[in-house]
Amino acid sequence: MPIGKRVVRRVDNAKPLTWSQSTLEQHVVSSTPCPTSLPSEHPITLVCVSDTHNTEPEVPAGDVLLHSGDLTYYGKFDELQKQLDWIASLPHTHKVVIGGNHDLVLDEACDEMDEMLAEKQPASELRAKLNWHDIIYLEKSSVTLDFPSGRSLKIYGSPYTPEHGRGSFQYDPAEDVWSNTIPEGTEVLMTHGPPKGYHDAAVGGHAGCPHLLREIWRVKPRLVLFGHIHSARGMSAINYNEPTRTRDRARMGEHPSVGETLHAVAASKLGGHKAPDALIVNASTMGPGRPWYDPKDRYTVLQI
Repeated sequence: MPIGKRVVRRVDNAKPLTWSQSTLEQHVVSSTPCPTSLPSEHPITLVCVSDTHNTEPEVPAGDVLLHSGDLTYYGKFDELQKQLDWIASLPHTHKVVIGGNHDLVLDEACDEMDEMLAEKQPASELRAKLNWHDIIYLEKSSVTLDFPSGRSLKIYGSPYTPEHGRGSFQYDPAEDVWSNTIPEGTEVLMTHGPPKGYHDAAVGGHAGCPHLLREIWRVKPRLVLFGHIHSARGMSAINYNEPTRTRDRARMGEHPSVGETLHAVAASKLGGHKAPDALIVNASTMGPGRPWYDPKDRYTVLQI
């Protein structure tokens, strides 16, 4: 699939839900309506975007701007530099960015692709020329941000997504590239692609990664931010409790027993309403159809 061509994303391995999966999906639900903040004595305002694809949406001020990848459309140096210049011009104290499957120039594995060979200089030289201004770029790495309130915020970012056609930062969907990779204590997890079952609906099924979802349950970040599946833009609030874990085990491909399923459903219905432990957000800026881009409604503002 050539980078830059608009395609319909299909998930060819979609299978009918088992009884446990169907029951858990129907009866163990995320918090509704979804809040835009988590309890905090000194809240930090996060402005979240993803998949801007060369556009420059209007975004409000905040403490931190987070961009979850696909800044570009064709992955070229000039595209990326313009996006970095735009992000640098924004008023946020901290700006944190990861790459996506369209951002070819950032991925050494793509240096020999036709799109990169057509550039005037080798991709390695172009990467070295990028002016990141005050932007923090994460690629399987972390940063801890400090704030005047005395709070700090630990963020981990990774651009990798399950392989689908040609693109950067991709891996075999059957391969587990996530286990034990996210540091303990991570509060904000930035990925380009979604975890399985969360805002990942594509034509034919769910395009999210079950291995990523399993790693999220190990680390339990307060915010999981991604994009990639434009049409699935949205957010959910969850509790890291047993009913939600049982449902998500089924999403990971495990097979909860009948007893575990019924217990999860009962516990979910009797548990009452509790403040959520985490927000899971698909912040795609580009929409699913034309016009793809609404500059006044393509960002997500959160407080954690």
